[in-house]
Amino acid sequence: DANGLVVILTNDYESSKDLYTLKACHKDGDEMEETFAKTFGFACFRKYNATSSETKAVLKAVGNSNYPATRRYKCITVAFSGHGTAKDAVVANDGKNVDIYEHFLGPLQKGQLNNVPKLFFFDACRGSLDMKRLRWQKSPGPEEGGYVLAYATMDGYLAYAGRGQSKWMPKVAQKLRDLSQNGAKTVQDVVRKVIKEFRENPDLKYRCPEIIDTYGPVYLSQIANIHGESLHGK
Repeated sequence: DANGLVVILTNDYESSKDLYTLKACHKDGDEMEETFAKTFGFACFRKYNATSSETKAVLKAVGNSNYPATRRYKCITVAFSGHGTAKDAVVANDGKNVDIYEHFLGPLQKGQLNNVPKLFFFDACRGSLDMKRLRWQKSPGPEEGGYVLAYATMDGYLAYAGRGQSKWMPKVAQKLRDLSQNGAKTVQDVVRKVIKEFRENPDLKYRCPEIIDTYGPVYLSQIANIHGESLHGK
């Protein structure tokens, strides 16, 4: 059986009249599936261009402690790539906001999942400030709850893409694959290596990812497995 479950939500907004299209988001999802499903052996559920109600329904289902498959997992991972806003929200494909703490973290913070490590990866803007006027600050958020939140940018700031392609999520996914075989002990080690690389690379210096960790070490050796299954949402 799979050790973990990865839920991948990616939106391109091609049907939206108000939001510009993001061509790279589904590729971000491909990279996360390659890492967590094909390399680590997680069961995988993908949903493309989910509305706000569909996004909430997927996360609520994962958090249902009565769901037998959920109970056996040793790690839950959720990856989102798309538009985001200030005030800790992402934007569903129908243009409606979905609150990160209420609808992503909330359903997974109760029952038998309370002590299971939960990894969240968000490649989305978190405001409209330009990184060229960066002011270092720690993002607000609950101080406990057993989760790791990894963001492509800091609270209040834009998340930049290069030449129409995302930079952060593919880099994290690739590093997780590579470093899990070459000395990295925890997921947090890998995410922090990527943050350091972004801060020091002149080509990426205006992109500043962030990690919020209230769980403690999530060891790659404990969550990786060679078996998995893939379920693709329509």
